[in-house]
Amino acid sequence: MDSIYNNTFEDLSEVKWAEKLPSEIISSVKRPAGLIIDMQDEFCRGMPYKLIRRVINSQHMVFNYLKENNLPLYVVKYTDSGDLVSPLNTIVDSYKHKLFEKKVNDAYYSKNKQGTLEEISKNDHVDSFIIMGLNATACVGDTTKSLLKNNHKVYTSLDLISDWCQHSTPENYIHWYGNNTFCFSNVHELLDAISFEDKQIN
Repeated sequence: MDSIYNNTFEDLSEVKWAEKLPSEIISSVKRPAGLIIDMQDEFCRGMPYKLIRRVINSQHMVFNYLKENNLPLYVVKYTDSGDLVSPLNTIVDSYKHKLFEKKVNDAYYSKNKQGTLEEISKNDHVDSFIIMGLNATACVGDTTKSLLKNNHKVYTSLDLISDWCQHSTPENYIHWYGNNTFCFSNVHELLDAISFEDKQIN
């Protein structure tokens, strides 16, 4: 699989946005889970507040979708990297969720007292993930690779993930997500697509 980080500046108009695909290509989702990674004080330090707030607002919309459809929300924190950034910490606490901790980039094998994320998602009959968080070129990317390797479908959007590296812009990594996941230009398009798939199943 090619590198997530692309050092050349590319035009976002060339991204393979999932909403431009025929609906039949975005095959049916039966039980997606939300997976939020490393949205912690340590990783948000130095990021513009407006960017953090935009990402949190978009993630909040996904939380509402999961709650309305009785779907799992998994929250992964990097050990010793602080609490979830405010106000996300308060928002997450108002939703039913399962918390995991990790000591490496890849969150797929993160653990809690009940087991690993891999094991618990299987027990929850999850077949796909809406991936959110930081950093797009590191922990989120490494986790996405593991999810794909283990035959999970991965959904995301430009406003659900971000990257704190000062030299990293969406143009540096969104092409990778567009080529390897169902990547939408915004969370509204993503949720509309999944809702369509739910109707097709029903």
